[in-house]
Amino acid sequence: MGKISTLLDKKLNNYLSDFVESFRKALKDDVKNLVQAEMDSVVQQLKDDFTVTTNFICDEQSSLKQEIENKSHIIKHLESETLRFQKEINVLMRN
Repeated sequence: MGKISTLLDKKLNNYLSDFVESFRKALKDDVKNLVQAEMDSVVQQLKDDFTVTTNFICDEQSSLKQEIENKSHIIKHLESETLRFQKEINVLMRN
């Protein structure tokens, strides 16, 4: 009876050891998959936020560039008008 008990204990220990090892591996894989899914979600959210931010900055930069071009055009026009008026004044001063 003692030998049967020892044999059953060995078999049970082997079975439990295999089961525990299998359970640990499955649990490790599940946790790894859950963490990976969460990380993927966070990384995607960061990418989306970055895209929104860069798009906003590019839009603002484009708007500022257009405004600078408009002001530059106005300045060139004013410089041209100033030069024209100076010439007219010089002509009038000679006469």
